[in-house]
Amino acid sequence: MLRDLIAEESQASTKATRRFGSIGTVLAIIGLLFMATFIILFFTIGGADRGGDDADHAGRDGADGLQGPEGPQGPNGPRGIQGETGPLGQMGPRGFEGDVGAQGIQGDQGIQGDQGIQGDQGVQGDQGDQGVQGIQGVNGTTGASGTDCWDLNSNGQCDVSTEDLNGDSLCTPEDCHPLLVGWNGVFNGTCPCDCSIANTACHGETFVCPLTGNLQTCSSTAGKFLGYENKIQGENSGSCSVGQDLTNRKNCGITYGLSTVRNNGMDMGLPQFYDATVTHVGISIGLPVTGTYDIQLWGTGSDTDDDVSSMTLLCTLASGLSTTAYMGAVTDCDIDGPQFIAVGIAVTSGDPISQITIQVLTRHSFVMCNV
Repeated sequence: MLRDLIAEESQASTKATRRFGSIGTVLAIIGLLFMATFIILFFTIGGADRGGDDADHAGRDGADGLQGPEGPQGPNGPRGIQGETGPLGQMGPRGFEGDVGAQGIQGDQGIQGDQGIQGDQGVQGDQGDQGVQGIQGVNGTTGASGTDCWDLNSNGQCDVSTEDLNGDSLCTPEDCHPLLVGWNGVFNGTCPCDCSIANTACHGETFVCPLTGNLQTCSSTAGKFLGYENKIQGENSGSCSVGQDLTNRKNCGITYGLSTVRNNGMDMGLPQFYDATVTHVGISIGLPVTGTYDIQLWGTGSDTDDDVSSMTLLCTLASGLSTTAYMGAVTDCDIDGPQFIAVGIAVTSGDPISQITIQVLTRHSFVMCNV
């Protein structure tokens, strides 16, 4: 191809020389040399870019030919792998409501559930009106004459050796049984020891009361011989507020059991026929306590006056309590018999206290012997 180009250029130069003369011949030769150099450089550099030092280089791509006819349908390719699940579409409109189905068969009865929690106690209702007084009963028949209080064997005779307790050789009311009239004399006998708080050697010593056959024991806390135990117990469902006590508010005192304090509208105390010493006191309260209270023992100081409103405070059995239950020992609380007594509470702070039950334990403390 290069030789063909050079030949063509040579023929062109010859024609030019003939036409223009020697000068034209020289210029033609120079131009021919310049073009030959350019062509050599073009193919040298272009051949290096397209594949090395091969002598024959491929020519440039020609223009695209015409579209050939469509070939026959090829066979179906293999099935592609399952694509991923597309996103959930929007919910369609609500359909028409269907007809109501037939009622199903009744199921088996379920097991019984656990018992529920007990509800709170309701508020106490108001006290009802006092009922109409009943019809006066028919007088009973006169009872048989009783025996004298000193006649222990009920033979109607004065048995000086056993019934003359004060040693005056007579059988009089002064010799009467202490459990019946509150007698607090001195039995003409000898105690086993001198019972006092200081005399620890006598504490716990006992002897049998010759009148009642009951055991007397020297108490280390009371400092005296004490007989058998007695219990005073009662309750009240009403409420007692700050500044009130059983002398001005019946709900502050116990009203049932062995005590009749203000029971059924009556302002009566409990008769205490003999000297006694309080040893223990206990209380139970049915509703929560928000403040403090004391347990008190009151008395009229008389065996004929039973009016609660005229009582004076004998002992504070426990003070500053704030719990719904208490049981404890009592010291320094003696009851001089005979007189009427009553037990109750005094609220010192907080809300009113309701539903009280009180128990007081006492022991006989009348003197039964000389030391």
